[in-house]
Amino acid sequence: MSIYELVLIIRESRWEVRVRVFTLFFGIIFTIFISSSVIYAGERSPESYADWGKSLYKTHCASCHGKEGRGDGPKAAAQNLSLPDLYGPAFWGPDAKKRSLAAIADGYKTMPALDLTEDEARAVTDYMARAFNRSP
Repeated sequence: MSIYELVLIIRESRWEVRVRVFTLFFGIIFTIFISSSVIYAGERSPESYADWGKSLYKTHCASCHGKEGRGDGPKAAAQNLSLPDLYGPAFWGPDAKKRSLAAIADGYKTMPALDLTEDEARAVTDYMARAFNRSP
């Protein structure tokens, strides 16, 4: 703001100055509120992250891999597919999460690649590891 503009503001009536200050103040407050909302939206609590992973699994995976990850979902049965049992130590070797993320991103054998973001793929994989991994 130039000095000329400041002089003009000072010369305006008090009412106009109050309106400008009020507008500026609430504009700043609104901007801070929106910025903090956008930043917070990217963060999830552990509970909501787990629910998100479970929801994504139900939407994108359960129809083939089954509700319990046994490879017995309705699509797998209808297409006579033999899918791995995600429930138990046989699947959950040292690189299981890495393999799962790769399968989600690139597909694997009869499994097509899924259109998920990296965060969504991690949430699904983390959910599967918590729900199905029965390794000692």
